[in-house]
Amino acid sequence: MVRGLYNGSMKHGVGWRFRLLAGVMPLAAILVLAFFPGVARAVRPQRTVFHTQPVEWNPEVDQDHKQPSLVFQPSWTWNGFKAPLAGDPVLCAGSIIAASRDGDVVAIVPSTGEIRWKASLAEAATVGPATDGTLVFQASARGRLAALQGTDGRPAWSIELPEKPAVPIRVIGGRVLVGTIDGVLLSIDARSGRIAAHQTLPGRLSTAPEAAPGSLLVGTDHGFVMALDEGTLETRWKHVAGPAVTSPPVFHDGRVYFAAADRTIRCLRFRSGRQKWRARLAAISTVRPIASRPYLYVLCYETTFTS
Repeated sequence: MVRGLYNGSMKHGVGWRFRLLAGVMPLAAILVLAFFPGVARAVRPQRTVFHTQPVEWNPEVDQDHKQPSLVFQPSWTWNGFKAPLAGDPVLCAGSIIAASRDGDVVAIVPSTGEIRWKASLAEAATVGPATDGTLVFQASARGRLAALQGTDGRPAWSIELPEKPAVPIRVIGGRVLVGTIDGVLLSIDARSGRIAAHQTLPGRLSTAPEAAPGSLLVGTDHGFVMALDEGTLETRWKHVAGPAVTSPPVFHDGRVYFAAADRTIRCLRFRSGRQKWRARLAAISTVRPIASRPYLYVLCYETTFTS
């Protein structure tokens, strides 16, 4: 099901923001880490702060057992898919583009929920669409990558991939990036569908590639974080984390941040890939870290309060 816009009314100032944040993250803990040097050079649980909801938290009432002051009303709902969503929808050419697991792709008008166009891959899909703002790129579970015009859904090009996709596809710098189940990263020209470069990785990608200055950052299920040249995919540096990388590696202000399967968040120097610090999490994190000085925000699967 694809939900549309929501209209809300606000009555009580700042309080509604906290209740709204609590409603969308009932099972997540927000880890706050200081960016400044020396804050977390080793595993120091006492320097990490976790925020979550109390066990008995009820989203229907506030602390005074009153009804919430912010009430949402759905503007529209579209439930025309016969199968669940294959991945996250994207915005392209003024439409919300979504794909189902049975291979249907639809473009929805954001303001009304009406269908602008519909296409079918005639194959199942395990990952959602990606876009460069003009074309929509959708991979099938069998390993075929199709490019559709964002305005009307007409086919632009289609190619057979060497293997099935393992992670959601990304579009960075005019290239469509596809990580396959055999541990290969493909860089495909977005306009022509030509495979411009490929790189065999030490393990299968565990997350979609992330952009960095002149580079791509990737993490694998074998515990490697790598910086690859954006154009050629040649290795610039390789960091051995040990456990599997569970969150996308994120570049910010000369640093790379990522989470690992041993319940840690780590910081690398972007120029060399050498570790600067690591800190213990309350649980595994699979969500992209959010960097906003002076803090790093990390969501993890933890339902208790720790400070």
